[in-house]
Amino acid sequence: MRRWTALLLPLVLALIPATVRAAPAATVEVSAVYGTDNGTLNKELVLRASQGGYLTLQNLHVLADHADELADLGLREIRVDHVFDDSFYGVVKGVDNFDFSKLDAVLKPLVDNGIRPWISLSYMPGAFATNGLFSPPRDYAAWGRAVEAMVSHYAAMPGSGYRGWNWEVWNEPDNKAGFWTGTTAQYNQLYGASAQAVRRGDPTAKVGGPGVAAPTVGLLGGWLDYIAANPGIPCDFVSWHSYGPNEFNSTQGIRGELSRRGIPAKQLYITEWNSTASMNNGPGTWPDTHQTASYALQRMYDALGEPGLNGIHFFSGLEGWRPSMDFNGDLGLLTVDGRRKAVGNAFAMFDALGNTKLSTTISGNNGTATYGLVTADAAAQKTTILLWNNTLNATTFHPSLSSLPYTSSNFAVTRYDVNAQNSSSDNAAGQKNLRPSAHELLRPSDRTVVASASTWSTTVTLASNAVALIELTPSSDTPGSKPVPGVQSTIDFARGAAVAPSSSYTNAGQGWGPTALVDGRRYSYTGANEGNPTMGWTSVEHPTAAATESVRVDLGAPRTFDAVTLWPRSDQFGDGRGFPADFTIQGSNDGSTWSQPLVTKTGYGGGAPVLGPQTFPAAGSYRYLRVTATKLGLPIPEAAGNAYRFQLAELEVTAPTTLG
Repeated sequence: MRRWTALLLPLVLALIPATVRAAPAATVEVSAVYGTDNGTLNKELVLRASQGGYLTLQNLHVLADHADELADLGLREIRVDHVFDDSFYGVVKGVDNFDFSKLDAVLKPLVDNGIRPWISLSYMPGAFATNGLFSPPRDYAAWGRAVEAMVSHYAAMPGSGYRGWNWEVWNEPDNKAGFWTGTTAQYNQLYGASAQAVRRGDPTAKVGGPGVAAPTVGLLGGWLDYIAANPGIPCDFVSWHSYGPNEFNSTQGIRGELSRRGIPAKQLYITEWNSTASMNNGPGTWPDTHQTASYALQRMYDALGEPGLNGIHFFSGLEGWRPSMDFNGDLGLLTVDGRRKAVGNAFAMFDALGNTKLSTTISGNNGTATYGLVTADAAAQKTTILLWNNTLNATTFHPSLSSLPYTSSNFAVTRYDVNAQNSSSDNAAGQKNLRPSAHELLRPSDRTVVASASTWSTTVTLASNAVALIELTPSSDTPGSKPVPGVQSTIDFARGAAVAPSSSYTNAGQGWGPTALVDGRRYSYTGANEGNPTMGWTSVEHPTAAATESVRVDLGAPRTFDAVTLWPRSDQFGDGRGFPADFTIQGSNDGSTWSQPLVTKTGYGGGAPVLGPQTFPAAGSYRYLRVTATKLGLPIPEAAGNAYRFQLAELEVTAPTTLG
């Protein structure tokens, strides 16, 4: 995980993605025969992510609430680190005193959505640290007991999704500028204590390391020497990171290092990979753009052909380096506010492939990286073609299929595209107030029904860094071009609206201000790796709950809406507090004459924290909307004592809409 760009290895920063390489235009022939089994497509190997330790992830809701969206991308596994970091999950309350409730809140939703957690055992809690977060422990035995307690806690969870996880000891211990201040010998001692603890906590678990930033000999070699000299120390896998255009062929070198030491073969994992390790390349640039989609598919394809490689984890699942911006050149599959990026759609495309690879002949190449995959799903009689052009020049593909199972029925040909215009929400101008935007989710760009036949061919021209997925499925429709359904979306009229509160505490450095109420950030972030955090709007403080405060938004013109959603403050410190107990929601067209309440609530929350979005049916057509609190909710502990405030992370005024 990379937490400060200033700490990144210079070599990693210097790497440039393959997408910048120009190449001559080319024509590529892709032919496959249905029914020719060329093995199983190993989706498990590539549909994985490594969740970065962004400061925004100190909010315990944000990753958990997006677990279903990450699962929709096809992810089978997510690597999570910072599990022992006091500021994230507060697991270690003292020596042999543990509380896993905060970590549970993040990991359980992953398991519930079919995503297996992979745990990076990092970093050092204050109760054990010799010199800060990245230091060795004062007591290796105490650290081992903490690891065992964590592993056994999850192994004892009911259900089948909590045993047999992979446990990786630390993250980038070779990055002396950032994540490990100890020596190689101290890392080896940490590994030994951790590995034995993992095995005690769950005999079915896998343990390994060292999760180095680069697979050079250095610390990795010293650790392998330790493993060779201590065969009784559990070691199931070797892990490292890979950023840039280089292939995944470092597995050959790792296998050689194992062999030279007489170490039996281990599973091999790349637990972080992407085109770059830089998290802030600037708005409108890769890795936010569609360029990363073609790059990712190229590297996933390469990984499938790399002998001995057991898994690769894309960095990152959910991003959040600069939470105040929609797109800032960060590395995620989803943005900090849960918007799907082009590379996320590339993962969804890969997941849509059938499980059986068809024998495929590809001839003609543009000299760099143009490839394709053709798969089948025999049960559904579905044939799928995935094509990507990871160059700066257009490439024309001629896919052709034979022996198709559509001789007794018509079949539909549905095409999906990821390029500068389609399935790439980062380039969708003027659609910030739409969820999803017209180009955010993977959607058909064309659908045609073809008369029954055993062969099919077409021509596909892909612009630079474009991707296309074509699905053939049986159809009872008549032949011809078919309409593509519109995108079912929700429009938020309040996004970016003018905000007029009855009172306000404004501090941009802390993330508080009226504009933060309508900035699209639904969660409260007390910290940011770069730029300001964003918390939302807060009134001034009051000594008791007996106070009236209100906030008004100007929608710019009368808008017809059907719901108002209030997002409570959600950071760990004030989670669910500051939400009003008694309040009304009203509309107005002149800003002075207000309707009868569209919503009236009394004793809301019943004295407990109000967690998650609170959506209220509130149909009307108004220019202005006002929320008035006549009794404040739970107080917030502050330096001078409990303070009563009206606080919201976000206010949304919404209606359903269909996008063409």
